[in-house]
Amino acid sequence: MPNVIVKDNEPIDLAIRRLKRSVERSGLPKELRRREFYEPPSKIKKRRISSSKKRLHKRLSRERLMVKRINRIKVF
Repeated sequence: MPNVIVKDNEPIDLAIRRLKRSVERSGLPKELRRREFYEPPSKIKKRRISSSKKRLHKRLSRERLMVKRINRIKVF
């Protein structure tokens, strides 16, 4: 759990800003959104497989683009 120690003579706005930043860095809001509703194991597995396919497709398309750039012939 993120926490912030307020220093002497520090404006409360700065302390709140530091707290918000530490909460965001810890990933707490993302985790809360993910756990808001129950997700059955089959849905979790399906989501992981689809994200894996998406990453693979993205990587392959980047590699194809690089090959096209390398094989390009310069014509003047």
